[in-house]
This record gives sequence, structure tokens and C-alpha cells, in this order.
Amino acid sequence: MRAHPEGAAVYHLRTSTFHDTPVDRAVVATMRLSQGSNAVAQQTLARIRQSWLDVLNEQIADPAVAEAVLLTGDGLYFAAASTGPYGRPPDNIDALVEVAQRLVDARF
Repeated sequence: MRAHPEGAAVYHLRTSTFHDTPVDRAVVATMRLSQGSNAVAQQTLARIRQSWLDVLNEQIADPAVAEAVLLTGDGLYFAAASTGPYGRPPDNIDALVEVAQRLVDARF
């Protein structure tokens, strides 16, 4: 994420997809375990999300905007994973990335 030429926010959103890879299946399994109150799964997901948020905060001056980008990626991933192994990014991914970029570039 840090090294992506378009920045961490764009990278995060463009990669918030589900391709039924072993990593995707492991993430979904961990999410399901977490929903069942498995403490190890909950801690694992919290560490993963925090690491992504840390990188986003390095790029984005406003912590609320960084969290909005993180949550947008979560929503994209959930939507893609919910459609089964053939999930794909929405047709409007470029528009969503543009909205996120405007938020990142905004000076509050």
C-alpha cells in the first residue's frame, strides 16, 4: 500500500475485491469465526484492519477520512465476497476511487 504510485487509498479501494483465492477464503473464514465470538479471529482481524488504517493515516491528514476510505474498502470487499466466487468490483469503482481521492485531497 505504501509504495503504490497512486497512494494507499487508491490501492486499498482497488484491491478490496474477492477473487476466491486462498487468502480470500482465509479472510472470509476468519470473519465468520469472528462473528461467532472467536477471540483469536477477532484479534487477527483487528490487527489487519489497524495495519491498513495506519498506512492510510500516513497518507491522509484527516483520520476520519482515512477511516471512511477503510470502511469503503470493507464495504466493497463484503459486497464482492457476498456474491460468491465470481464477485468483482462494482462497475463504478473508478467513480468511487475518484470520490475517495477528492476526500483525501480536500483541505479541512
